[in-house]
Formats: sequence, C-alpha cells, structure tokens
Amino acid sequence: MKKIFLTISFFVYFLQIFSQEEEKLYKSINKGLKNPEEVYRFSLKETGIGKIPKQLYKFGNLKELDLSNNYFDTLDFEILQFEELEILNLSGNQKLNFTDVFEILSEFQNLKELNLYNNFIDTLPSNISKLNKLISLNIGGNQNLNFEDAFEKLQNLSSLRKLFLSRTMLINPNKLGKLKNIEILDISNNPYLDFKKTFDEIKKFKNLKELYLYDNKIEILPDNIKKLKNLELLNLNQNRIRKLPDGIGKLKNLRFLFVMKNRLEEIPKTIKKMKKLEVIDVSYNYLHSFPEEIGNVTNLSELIASENQITFLPFEMGDLENLVTLNLLNNYIKFLPYEIGFLKNLRFLYIADNKLKKLPEEISELKNLEELLLYGNFFDVDEMQKIKELLPNTKISF
Repeated sequence: MKKIFLTISFFVYFLQIFSQEEEKLYKSINKGLKNPEEVYRFSLKETGIGKIPKQLYKFGNLKELDLSNNYFDTLDFEILQFEELEILNLSGNQKLNFTDVFEILSEFQNLKELNLYNNFIDTLPSNISKLNKLISLNIGGNQNLNFEDAFEKLQNLSSLRKLFLSRTMLINPNKLGKLKNIEILDISNNPYLDFKKTFDEIKKFKNLKELYLYDNKIEILPDNIKKLKNLELLNLNQNRIRKLPDGIGKLKNLRFLFVMKNRLEEIPKTIKKMKKLEVIDVSYNYLHSFPEEIGNVTNLSELIASENQITFLPFEMGDLENLVTLNLLNNYIKFLPYEIGFLKNLRFLYIADNKLKKLPEEISELKNLEELLLYGNFFDVDEMQKIKELLPNTKISF
C-alpha cells in the first residue's frame, strides 16, 4: 500500500491564508449562553433547521455565522440584530428565495465574506452592490446563474478581492475582467470552460495573486500567462497540459506552482527565472528528468515529483540549498548524484519505489534529515546496513 504524504509547505501556506488567531467556534447554544458576550463565531451547519433559533439572538457580538446545508427558504429581519456580522455562510440552502434574502443582506454594514455556494441562484439581485465592505464572495455551484449579468453587478463592489466560481458549468466568462480588483480567483471544476476566452478576461486582473484552474480539461496554457506579474500561486492540477509555456518564467513573484495530474513531459528551462518559487508539485505526470536550470530556483523548499518516469537527477539539484522536502516516490531513478549531500536543509527525502541499488556516501552530509523512505528499491543487506551507519539519526524505511 502506498503512503500518502501531506506536503508541509502547502499545508503551512494555507494555514497562513485561512487561519488567524480566531475565537472559539461554538456549535451549542447552551454552551454559548454561559458567556453570550464572548460568542463571536457560531455554526448551525447541517442541523436540519429552516429558521434561526430565537436564543441565538442573545449573541449580540456575533461576527461569523454558518447556516450552510440546511432548509432555509428565507431569513428573518431579526438577523440584522447581528450588527457586527462579518462572515455569513448560506451555502447549500437550495430553497432560499434570494430576492427576499437580499432585501435583508443588503442592510448588513460590516459583511466581508458571503458564501452562496450551491443555492440554485439564477440571478444576483441588484442590491448586492450595497455590500460595500464585501471582500470575499462564493457563488460557485450555481449552474443556472446568469454570469454576464452577475459580473456587471459585482463590478460596483470596489472592495471585492476574492471570487469563487467553481462548479458553475461556466463556458464563457464574458465581462469577468470588469472586476479589476480581484486578487484571488477560483474558476476550477468547469470542464466546458472556453479557456482562450477565459484567459482574455483573467489577464485583465493586474493585482491577481492566486489563480485556481484545476480540473478544467485545459490542454494548452497560453504564453501570455506572463502578464499576471503579481501572481503568487498557480494551481493547474488535474488538467491535460503537456507543456508549460516559456512565458511562465516571467512570473517572478510566483511562490507556489501546482501542476499535479497533468500530462507534462518536461519543465521549461525558463524556470530558472522564478527566483521566489517555494513549492513545486508536478506529481503524476510523464517527466523523465528536471532541466539543469532547476538549480537556479534556490528559494525552493519543497519539490514533489512522485509518480513520474524520472530516470536521473541533474547534479545542479545540489544547489537547492533551502530544500526541505524532496519527494520522488515511484519513479525509475537508478542512482542519486553525490551533490545530494549539498542539500544541508533537507529534512524529508522520499525515494521509495525506484530502481536504486546504492546511495552515495555523501548522503551522510544530510545532518538535518529526519525521514528517508527507501522501500521498493533493490538494496542488498550490506547496503542497507551501510545507509543506517551513514545516517544514524534518520528514520529510515526500507
């Protein structure tokens, strides 16, 4: 059975984005009533209700309310008692009448995040423009929504920075580019997307920092991806991309690149220009090696290339002085270059299920190595004992 590893940098990154020093999330009204003035976050998710319990209104300082996956058809005006409310999740309430609901929502003065995922919405009411502090909006999963009309209305929300459009069956996001202040865009899981027209809109986002395009059946990534000069994260997982364009090297602010489960056969040499890259995930592709220019990406802390057809590693990989995790599980590697010993900060080395018979003695220089996976190779008993002696403080799995 193959082991599955959660990549450390990826996990830490998303903790940085989505977690804060948050107050306790309450799920019990009775527990909250013990100190009602200290209840700032409350979840009624999947509780089967269609109306907010009266006792909940005793939590006057509430900032976050999760009503997702329930049976609401409308909201009572009493909800406006939560004057400090900043985050509201109404996703999965498919009976909601949004014409009525927005008569109420539009009165919230401090609302910053609104989740309307999977609610059978066909039209966004015009008064959504009154939510002038809204930063994040999720309208994904609404497959009948008139998006051209929606983008026209959303352009009046000058504070909007995050837009989530996954699973919408979107084909042509005409007028999406009018939302010029967007910094985070998720347009994933839209298999019928006309990507050429989509990118004509996306390239208008001069401040875009994160772009999620996974599972869209994309075959060709346009070279003018280079126009997204402020991009820090690009997720292209689960597409059909065979080659990354040379222009990707122009993304000099990119820190996280995810191209897992595509059809990649090579990595462009222009990767050498991407000096800020911290994480690359190209697992489950058709790579045979890395370009020698990979050695120029010296800020790289995590490189995941498991489940490829890699046969050798260029010696320039020894220049990746900040590399912490190197995952090469299930490839065809027959030997490691002695330069592997230069990776002084390496803590996790996963090279199980390859064709290795020996490791270079320079492996002993990896003083910070915590875990080494070697099972599924061809080491004899003497070589296994030698490796143990070279790395006495490392957890090794043969």
